[in-house]
Amino acid sequence: MNRSLAFKPKNEQKRLTIEAPPEPTFRMRFFAGLRDPSWPKITGASDGVLFGAVLALIVFGVVMVYSASSVRSVRVYGDGNHFLIRQAIYASVGIPMLLVLSRIDYHRYRALGKPVLMLAVALLLTVIFGMGRSAGGAARWIQLGPINVQPAEVTKVALILWLSDSLARKVDHIRTFSIGFLPHVLMAAALIVLCMAQPDFGSSVILLLLTFVLLFPAGATIGYMAASAAIMLPIAFLLVRSSEYRWLRIIAFTDPCKYRMSGGYQIVESWMSFGAGGMWGVGLGDSRQKLLFLPEAHTDFIAAIVAEELGFVGFVILA
Repeated sequence: MNRSLAFKPKNEQKRLTIEAPPEPTFRMRFFAGLRDPSWPKITGASDGVLFGAVLALIVFGVVMVYSASSVRSVRVYGDGNHFLIRQAIYASVGIPMLLVLSRIDYHRYRALGKPVLMLAVALLLTVIFGMGRSAGGAARWIQLGPINVQPAEVTKVALILWLSDSLARKVDHIRTFSIGFLPHVLMAAALIVLCMAQPDFGSSVILLLLTFVLLFPAGATIGYMAASAAIMLPIAFLLVRSSEYRWLRIIAFTDPCKYRMSGGYQIVESWMSFGAGGMWGVGLGDSRQKLLFLPEAHTDFIAAIVAEELGFVGFVILA
């Protein structure tokens, strides 16, 4: 045996000490992730098209909000640019946030599920116990200076984050009732009860739909979902029938002209906007329905103003 290959005695070996690197802080991990070329970012052709479409919708939305709200802005705030300035500020904040968030690995959002859910519950309780802003017979907003935060909107995001994380962790038991189905439905039911206490029936329906939309692709048993829907439909009907304004909306939707001066007023006025626009529209900024004939022209019924000013062609391009 070649002595040159023999091991040296332990006392003659050089001792090497390898120190473990320090644990990176959250800030270090975050900014390192922004520089990580393997994480998603807006560079490829498909991402560029998607970002361009989002940017175009934002710009188009700011223009149309200004067009639809100018008359109301002058009457209520004495400044025709009130809603334009507000939407422009939101856009200038939202676009940079979009670019930053696009550089973060979406897997990291799983850790936000429980904290955001707890925040949503706290916000819902805040408005329920009278610390929010009330309007139209409902307490649905929290005013933070010039910004109104609607807890129901935070709740929708929170439910998506929490459900996505929970369903991913329980993928091996997703078809079971006690693990894969019941806990998720109970969480959604608790959030729906809090929303109904405001009351906010529309957001409650959306929360329910979000739950089933996520349960279905996750592989939950269809029979459980069908049975739950069969139980919830009569409850939903009773909630609608027991509320005069909700029931009026339903029957007015079935025959708007019959309730022209009550529950069907906005629907009929929006029809007039669509009819006046024709194929090519009356021209950007020249809507007549926005002259306080169509309520909420710059929010709920802005699509009608788009159809009136840009016509059927402009509305189809938007859609």
